[in-house]
Amino acid sequence: MSIIGDSEVACVSGIFFKKRNKIVKGLIMKQIFRAITLLAAIGVPVVGSAQVVVWSENFDELALGPYGAHTQDFAGGASPANNIVSPGYGGSGNAMAFTFNAVSGTTVNIQTATLATAPIISLTDANLSDYTLSFEMAIQGVDITTGYGGLQISVQGNNGGIFGAAAVSPFIVPVAGTANSGYQLYSYNLGAPWTANGGGLIMPSAASLAFGIGVVAYGNGMTASPETLLVDNVQISMIPEPSSIVLCSLGLAMGIALIRRRQA
Repeated sequence: MSIIGDSEVACVSGIFFKKRNKIVKGLIMKQIFRAITLLAAIGVPVVGSAQVVVWSENFDELALGPYGAHTQDFAGGASPANNIVSPGYGGSGNAMAFTFNAVSGTTVNIQTATLATAPIISLTDANLSDYTLSFEMAIQGVDITTGYGGLQISVQGNNGGIFGAAAVSPFIVPVAGTANSGYQLYSYNLGAPWTANGGGLIMPSAASLAFGIGVVAYGNGMTASPETLLVDNVQISMIPEPSSIVLCSLGLAMGIALIRRRQA
């Protein structure tokens, strides 16, 4: 009959606790990985992320033909029309085509907008400087060059049009030579010098958002008739709020600290 001494018991106990610690470490790592995966799946920013898309429209799920809201001709004579056409950016999918007549010396003052749809995630940040609008646009016809005016881009809330609760860009004149050169990427921060219409756009109060685009040209030199603006891949992105980043950082730090404690 053999008797197990204290040294043997200590050895067995050491092996047991090492195995237990290894198992616990693995379980904790799995839980942290699952937590990060869940946060990413529901759209919560994780440490190291850049911007989060909060609203988008790529027009691919829409039927071809007439489309849009608030298509208006304030000066008369431009006969604006807004349609969904194919192909879109990259030769696939759909795009929005805003077409109008632009005759030299004739004032153009027109506006259209996408249909208003709900944001992808709940918005709590009211600071417009934390939001960026981007889209692809191809100008077909001639360059939009005017003595006064240009493109006027807007982000509209609650289907109010450009005169409702909206953030509106200053006049934008695309770089000469962009006409008939394919899609170009445009990106703008919604903070100053953008201005407020209708009391201003308050993101947390916006149950729906829309992208608006207008052309203002007094005594313009454009001679193309018609002119077409093809728009695709419209996105509004938000810089993650510091509170979200801090919470994620604390969670990861606590998990790492727990693993190190178990290993000690």
